[in-house]
Order: sequence, then C-alpha cells, then structure tokens
Amino acid sequence: MVRELLAALPNMRLQADARPRRTYGVIRGVREVAVEWDAAG
Repeated sequence: MVRELLAALPNMRLQADARPRRTYGVIRGVREVAVEWDAAG
C-alpha cells in the first residue's frame, strides 16, 4: 500500500514539524503522521 501511495503522490514529504502519533498496547505502530505534497507534479 505504501508503494502505491508514494507512486501516486511522488512529491509527498513529511511536514517540517511532523511527529508521528503512535499506538500502544499489544499492536504497536504509527497511528498518523503529518505530510504535505505539491499538487503540480
């Protein structure tokens, strides 16, 4: 899925002040992360 997203939005990048929100508990991972991209490619 991530490869397809990056292919569809090649100019996507993390926002300068982005900090991933994580999940905790039995299943740990990234809940969300702030990104931005240029509409013109």
